[in-house]
Amino acid sequence: MDGLQYQCAKVRNQRTGRSFWLSVATFLQEERSVERHRRQCMKSIPTLATTMTPFPYSIDINEPLKDAIDMMEKQGFHHLPVTEDGKLVGVLTDRDIKFVASPFSSASLEDELYVKDIYSSRTYVVDIHTSLDNVLKIMADKHLGSALVTKNEKLAGILTHNDVFRKFADVLIKLKAKPDGNDAA
Repeated sequence: MDGLQYQCAKVRNQRTGRSFWLSVATFLQEERSVERHRRQCMKSIPTLATTMTPFPYSIDINEPLKDAIDMMEKQGFHHLPVTEDGKLVGVLTDRDIKFVASPFSSASLEDELYVKDIYSSRTYVVDIHTSLDNVLKIMADKHLGSALVTKNEKLAGILTHNDVFRKFADVLIKLKAKPDGNDAA
């Protein structure tokens, strides 16, 4: 008989509340397997570049608002980067458009409006190499729905709450899977 046979520990399953005996060798093997899985997950921490929507549509500041609305409806997005002479100057959101359509606005969607009339120049702009956790913290603290992502001062992408939800779901799915490839119970 080898010495490990007598080195057992009583372990309680937190989910079911049942206790069972587990040999030290089995326990250490499971612990190493969990640690390998944790390290693998740490290697695949999402970055801003892998989470954002790359190469987003954009619209010039002098375009008619109707063109922007049509583009946003056709493509199904809620944030549209605004440029002027190819330079990023702000963002137009569906919230901006809804405000103009509301009774609280002195303007109306029937008026001849341009993107420059309602876009927001106060925009959160980050470099593509900024860490994702820092960007998400600022977005959460300031209640922002998007961040415009630049590379060499040119628009490279946009990060929206939907991008973050999608990536978070992917991470949870990976974490839920056991290291041996089977789904966790």
